[in-house]
Amino acid sequence: MLVIIILLWVICLWASFFMLLLSQPDSIISSSTKLPADLWQKLYYAGFTISTLGVGDYISSNNWWRILTDVYAFTGLVLITMSITYFVPVLSGVILQRNLGIFLCSLGQTPQQVVLNSWDGKSFHRLTTQVSSLSNMLIMHSQNHKAYPIIHYFHTRKARHAIIIRLTVLYEALLILQYFIKEEIRPSNNDLSSLVEAMENYLEVIEEVSSVKKEGAAPDAPKINELQKAGFVDTHKVSVPHEDNIQKNRIVLKNLLVQDGWSWQDIYEPTVKKKAGLKV
Repeated sequence: MLVIIILLWVICLWASFFMLLLSQPDSIISSSTKLPADLWQKLYYAGFTISTLGVGDYISSNNWWRILTDVYAFTGLVLITMSITYFVPVLSGVILQRNLGIFLCSLGQTPQQVVLNSWDGKSFHRLTTQVSSLSNMLIMHSQNHKAYPIIHYFHTRKARHAIIIRLTVLYEALLILQYFIKEEIRPSNNDLSSLVEAMENYLEVIEEVSSVKKEGAAPDAPKINELQKAGFVDTHKVSVPHEDNIQKNRIVLKNLLVQDGWSWQDIYEPTVKKKAGLKV
């Protein structure tokens, strides 16, 4: 897609100049014979002008065409510069996306694993101490999506590093920590607030830059069977979230998973096989 975008820019600029040159038979002439250039020679002239090569075997026939040539030469120079300055931040954004996916994967493969791995025997300090760095990475990832929406369409076939799976796992883990864990050991809202806000910001941005659907059936309630066995959940005081915003976010995440070639099952029952799904 990146290559197609750049090629489209070049082809459109080249074609526009070529069609302008065709509007007048003697717009371009040979620098040696002074004879009008034919169709292929004008195509060649338009190409070397926007690429700023300046070969000089064909020249403009009058001042109007000289000025137009200057305009297209300058535009070609700007286009080449823009192409470079477009590629670099996009690739940097993709690298950040992969780093974020790997980082989130290290926290746990499923929401329950993230919660269990965060427990140090007294609190969920192993996660709360990383909230700041995770929030910063997620905010940067969101802003990259907003500035360069094409980042959304970079896909990996490895479930453990797929960014949408990892972010959905994180969102579900945050829900479990906020609503399902016993109150006496539950992290405070202040401990998780920056990460929750970063997730909300990401979902707002992703709705703007993608064609994800915002309707459909909400996923089932988060699974907590492993946490119940570990004694983290008070089954008599489980507070299942019913807020419209939470349900809407979970629907968006579910649809993003489908759009990326995955399913909600990959969140709670990850498999080792590689998915071959492609972007729609």
